[in-house]
Amino acid sequence: MLEVSVVVNVDSRPENGTNKEMFKGVVNRDFLVDGLINKRNLFKGFDFELICFLDEHEPVDDKTISHMREVCDTLIIRKHDKRFEDIDNFAAFNDLNYLQTLFHARGKYLWHFDGDVAAFTESPEPIKEYHALLEQYDYVSYPSIWSPNPVEDASFGGKYWVSTRFFCCKRSTLNLGEILKCQLDYDYWKTTYPVPRLCHWTEHI
Repeated sequence: MLEVSVVVNVDSRPENGTNKEMFKGVVNRDFLVDGLINKRNLFKGFDFELICFLDEHEPVDDKTISHMREVCDTLIIRKHDKRFEDIDNFAAFNDLNYLQTLFHARGKYLWHFDGDVAAFTESPEPIKEYHALLEQYDYVSYPSIWSPNPVEDASFGGKYWVSTRFFCCKRSTLNLGEILKCQLDYDYWKTTYPVPRLCHWTEHI
């Protein structure tokens, strides 16, 4: 049985060495290859697949793409585009990218990393411990700089702030069709899942 699907989302915005504000963080071409090699090394010894979605803002050279193909089991490349149906600037365009990547997962456990996240372990035991936690909890997430404690934000009405930067869950926990329905119909989302703060990011849904 395929044990793990490792999902990584990367992009090729202009390189930037400093984190300035939301959506203007560090961007480096090293993430495109070395970041994927990092995940392959992390899950060494597990039966896993490595899936990568590249949101191509700037063209990526053939050598880099070739290396990415070598490292990945599935590589999805989409030229950057915010259009969706009749909307030219769809607010949740990045969330659709996340969902399209998650749809490719076939393993029992799903691990998601943003492109600028590196992960290291000296043994497979921490990964096994996370899998054991998923027998008790739906998700394990890296929510903030305060981890392992979550951010307590009153605007979320007692719920915890989460991030796609890193999370893992059982693939069967995700109802991707329902997440997509909520992304495309906010009225349906608000009516079906009343929340104190409507935040369209995939991880919140």
